[in-house]
Amino acid sequence: RSLDRAPLSVTVAASDHSALILVVDDDEGLLTLMADALVADRYEIATAASARAARICFNSLKNRI
Repeated sequence: RSLDRAPLSVTVAASDHSALILVVDDDEGLLTLMADALVADRYEIATAASARAARICFNSLKNRI
């Protein structure tokens, strides 16, 4: 699956919020929808397309999430 090849993404937007939000979904459309909505509300986000990618992301960013 294409999502497995690019399982992790971090989007940095000018944030009005202090925490980074990890968005996880294996449905690319829903992942994009949720990510876009949060970025539009000026949240800094990381996305993961699988549980494995979410664990990797969480472990590497846990001091920010």
